[in-house]
Amino acid sequence: MGLLFSGNLLSQLILVLAYPVIGRLYSPHDLGTYEQVNSLLMILLFLASFRFDTTLLLAGDEREYYHLTRLAYLALALVVVIVSLGLMLFGKRYVAWQQNPHLTPYLFWAVVFLLLAGLRQIRYNGLVYRNRIRLATAADVVNSGGNSLLRIGFGLWSPGPLSLFLSRFVALSVSLLSMGRIDRKDRKSGIKWAELKTTFQRFRGYAFFMSLGSTINRMATYLVPLILASFLGPVFLGAYAMANSTLSIPAAVLRKAVNTIYMREASEKKSRSQNLYPQFRKITLAIFFLGLGPLVVLLLWAPEIYTFVLGPRWTSSGHISRIICSWIFISLVAVPSISLVSVLRLERFYAGYQAVLLGSRLLLLFGLHVYFTRETPFLVGLTLHGVLFNIFLMGFMFKRLQGYRRVQS
Repeated sequence: MGLLFSGNLLSQLILVLAYPVIGRLYSPHDLGTYEQVNSLLMILLFLASFRFDTTLLLAGDEREYYHLTRLAYLALALVVVIVSLGLMLFGKRYVAWQQNPHLTPYLFWAVVFLLLAGLRQIRYNGLVYRNRIRLATAADVVNSGGNSLLRIGFGLWSPGPLSLFLSRFVALSVSLLSMGRIDRKDRKSGIKWAELKTTFQRFRGYAFFMSLGSTINRMATYLVPLILASFLGPVFLGAYAMANSTLSIPAAVLRKAVNTIYMREASEKKSRSQNLYPQFRKITLAIFFLGLGPLVVLLLWAPEIYTFVLGPRWTSSGHISRIICSWIFISLVAVPSISLVSVLRLERFYAGYQAVLLGSRLLLLFGLHVYFTRETPFLVGLTLHGVLFNIFLMGFMFKRLQGYRRVQS
């Protein structure tokens, strides 16, 4: 697990070092066009394989693992076909909704990336199941870190949206190839449809529930940029994407660390009926106080920092960061609360929470669109909404753990 975290940290470090060059090669419109496809992909990706890829880690034996692998591949093929047909039928409407006529020639990349990323998810979980952690970590670094470096290489050749898509394509392809070939047993073992059906019936509830909850979570995150682009255009989306991605780098590292270390320790404590509250409170407060300094710096000097690091084209990203940094900060503080959801078996509550979060966020955006045409009210509204929902989640988790503590005492 520590190796997985180290690989994630290395990938994020490469991304941080690459950003100053990337910011000077690409324009907000380039990144906005890319994000109009990427945000759609990130929503669809959590439907890919109908989350049967995640069930590979729950396989009881080799035979069950083979059946789950086949179900994941079949589900992925079905989703790719449905998405391809959907883009053929409604692609023009999507382009019109996004207010970007330059988007049309890039839409097919959503299908290509869905297939490659879906295959990569299945192979990655297969490697983890077989405890080939080093290979899985290397593939992660190749995918994320390689994408950042390839953006620079292709950007020096010909900066524009196409270079961003080619970078992602090459990184995904090489990452998938680096995972090695499918095991011989998996290729040669014949399909017994009766056993496949039994495996499907056993895991379909888990797969559907995980797919539904994960998809709602992703929609709450990635549908917002698409709606903002439909209101404010691709240039704003590019500036917003740059601000959000740079602020999310510490969040990605922290989530990986918490999921790798804290969640495992919390699960062990719960299995031993130990009190989870002191450690949870300590970690949450530590993140809060550690993040206060960067928060104040961003509130005071974000536009100047972005202009200096990324170049003058990204000053608008600094203004956006100044507004949304409070939202990102509170979401960081809430990371331990989210990690405890699976430990305390609160998945159904969290799915309901995400559904309410998504619904209220959409209502907020469309309500603001009735009265405002500038970006500031949208950013302030989203920030207040995100802060309030994360505070509610943390308050709920504090109260829940205090209740466990009273029961145990």
